[in-house]
Amino acid sequence: MKHKVTLILLLVIPITTLLSQPKNQAQYSTKNKKAILYFTEAQTFMVRKLYPEAIENLTNALKKDDEFVEAYVLLGTIYKVTKNYTKAKLNLQKAIDLQPNNENLNSNYFALGELNMREGKYQEAKPYLQKFLTFKTSKPPYTYQAERFIKNCDFAVSAINNPLDFKPTIMDAKINSFHDQYFPSITADGRTLIYTSIRSFSQTDDENLVISTLGDNGWSSPSSISTNINTINNEGTASISGDGKTLVFTSCGRRDSKGTCDLYISYKKGNEWTIPVNMGEPINSREWESQPSLSADGRTLYFASSRRSGFGKTDIFVSYLGEQNVWSVPKNLGPKINTPEDDAAPFIHANGKSLYFSSNGRPGMGGFDIYLTTKEDTGFVTPVNMGYPLNTSNDEQSLIISTDYQKGYYSGEVITKGNTSNVIFEFDVPKALQSTQKTNIAKGTVYDAVTKQKLQARVELIDIKTNKMVTVVNSDNINGDYTLVLNEGAEYALYCSKEGYLFKSMSFNYTDPQKFDPISLDIYLEPAVAGAHIILNNIFFETGKYELQEKSKTELDKLVSFLKNNPQVKVEISGHTDDVGKHEDNMKLSSLRAKAVAEYIIKLGINATSLKYVGYGETQPTKPNDNEENRQLNRRIEFKIL
Repeated sequence: MKHKVTLILLLVIPITTLLSQPKNQAQYSTKNKKAILYFTEAQTFMVRKLYPEAIENLTNALKKDDEFVEAYVLLGTIYKVTKNYTKAKLNLQKAIDLQPNNENLNSNYFALGELNMREGKYQEAKPYLQKFLTFKTSKPPYTYQAERFIKNCDFAVSAINNPLDFKPTIMDAKINSFHDQYFPSITADGRTLIYTSIRSFSQTDDENLVISTLGDNGWSSPSSISTNINTINNEGTASISGDGKTLVFTSCGRRDSKGTCDLYISYKKGNEWTIPVNMGEPINSREWESQPSLSADGRTLYFASSRRSGFGKTDIFVSYLGEQNVWSVPKNLGPKINTPEDDAAPFIHANGKSLYFSSNGRPGMGGFDIYLTTKEDTGFVTPVNMGYPLNTSNDEQSLIISTDYQKGYYSGEVITKGNTSNVIFEFDVPKALQSTQKTNIAKGTVYDAVTKQKLQARVELIDIKTNKMVTVVNSDNINGDYTLVLNEGAEYALYCSKEGYLFKSMSFNYTDPQKFDPISLDIYLEPAVAGAHIILNNIFFETGKYELQEKSKTELDKLVSFLKNNPQVKVEISGHTDDVGKHEDNMKLSSLRAKAVAEYIIKLGINATSLKYVGYGETQPTKPNDNEENRQLNRRIEFKIL
């Protein structure tokens, strides 16, 4: 699996010791010449990775002398390499039972501790690791690893005693129809799943990206994502933007590769993906880049890399897409996230704040565990282990969480009839793992208001309290659809704009929402011709007053930008009220509010001769003034081309 960070266990001392051991008979624990002959033959087969032949010779050696320590060690080593952990432990244990204080066998204690950890037997593992540290010949990096593993044992025992309410199930057989499937990625609406697949463990089979969609009858049978993307090379570990329009994936060994594995990008136009392009420098280097995670708007990219500027073996980096559509130089997330070991498989949630990743360099259950950190104004906070039984003694990687925090997906190992494969699991997200901040989506289609033609347009979401852009996407150039992610706790302005059209503005106040459901919102843009008009939905005044509130700045700046880009246009700014109060007062208030908007625009460089302001009071309602909701709609500022 080209794109997975694989945990390589550290039992290498016994192999190097035994293979370099002098062949002087006096150096062995046996004096039986035939046993030694079988042993040396086994060493030869071991070097050539002919493990069955090596096992046969070692078995014969032990028949000649069942106290042949070196034979037990080498046999245990071979069984470990071939992942027969039960027999590996049995033979390594026999060796130390025969010579428990032999300094040359110190690595057996390390290996038995490690193997017990891998099987989740933490209380059994710890004494072996402690014993390993008592030997004077135990040296770094093994002493460092042993100390780290002891901390893992303590953490794991505590985690198992305090489990989360977590009940993962293997996804539908249609999804898990390959020999291996891993690294899922999902769109913001939760209805499109993309993941890496490999049909068999044959060297001739390559990794490909497949896609499945969620319908009324469940997930569809997976199919190749596109002939433009899947090739005879390995393609995998993909991430898709929230709107399903941008795909970043890993491919290895292509002619245009910068390193061992590179990141590539493709865009969906209508129903087809463009031919992928190597993202090039500075994203890719001469080293290994893989496991990308795109933010919902496709403008922030997290990924794993082994480049030398890291803190460990594999680190997590982030890059941002600038206004000129150029990716910034990747920034290492720093020592708060990255460790001296492997940190990989990042997943940034649709809220843009919750970052999940895998690491084998932090206290955990052993191997790779999944951790969570949250992005705040000052940076990411200290990561926390996601706990048991999400994390186990196996390697856990590639966790993703749905936009609404209801569903989670990840890939994990299963053993069937002695064969290990990777399958995709799903689970209901426990409350303990859910964000306190709710997240949802707004999606729809952009149209020409006159012709009803579907349009490609820029759709922006801005936090009007800070006047900062939260996200920006383009609606599809063929079918006009768009998807945006909104977080609870903010007041948003949504803007849709296209050259030759009036911009459209909408407001969403989610500072204290009564409900926070997905929004279906089609947008109709008015061509910028005489008579076209729009409501400025993000202009705010105190009740009965005409001074502009600070949060009106976002909308006013958009209006100024439109007028500067269309200097030939003459416009009318009009104020409107509901029917509460005297007619004369309403006319005056609406006029003063329109004047306040006009004066702000003029201060920012718009020629006063190109606009006029007028107040209409309650004379032009858009809705009957028969309830508060309608009255609120009637209290408005409009913008009209003359």
